[in-house]
This record gives sequence, C-alpha cells and structure tokens, in this order.
Amino acid sequence: MAFKKGESGNPGGRPTRGKILTDALITALQREAKDCDGKPTRRLYVVADALVRRAQEGDIAAIREVFDRVEGKAEATTNINVKRDAREYTDAELASIIAQSVASRAGVDEPPAGEGEPGSVH
Repeated sequence: MAFKKGESGNPGGRPTRGKILTDALITALQREAKDCDGKPTRRLYVVADALVRRAQEGDIAAIREVFDRVEGKAEATTNINVKRDAREYTDAELASIIAQSVASRAGVDEPPAGEGEPGSVH
C-alpha cells in the first residue's frame, strides 16, 4: 500500500502505553484514610504529613525530598579547576598575568596599554 504525499501513515498516532504503576499509585493515594487525629482524609495527605514529619525530625533524605518537590531540584554544578605549570605559559601569557597582578594591587582595573606584551618586560 502506497502512502499519499502529505498524509500520515499512522493517522491515529503511536499507541500510548499505559502508565500502570503511576495509575495504581494515583488510585491508592486518592483513597480515603484517617489522619493522625482519626479524621477522614486522603492517603495523599497522610503520606505528605509523614514526609514532612520525617523532615522535621532531621531526616536528610526527607528534607531533600521536600525541598526538591517544593523548590525544584537544584541544578548540578561542576567546578573545573585546571592548573597549569608556569613553564606551560607563553611569555605573552606570563607578562599579561604579571601586568594584571600589578594593576590589581595598584587598584587599576586594567594595565596601561602596551604593558603585558612580551617585549615590554625587561
């Protein structure tokens, strides 16, 4: 069977897979339960209260979970500190580093023009 140009070969789209575990959890969390005072509530609130109670008691995993759910997960950061041996720098790079250091100690944002060039260090 040939497809017509501009027409989908699967007009209904890809069949969705059921989220069996998710659906089961949602159903279970919506069921009625009793809170710590014996009042009717939903299981969802009982679970949330238990999580907050554990966080309040100092459980680090519970604290992290509460903040991740309320504030969103913290972005992962990477600190890369590459150190080079002084012998690996060019003369121009070393002169620039020296000029920047001298300028910053003198309270100047940038070294004067011409400083930091290889020929300017004697």
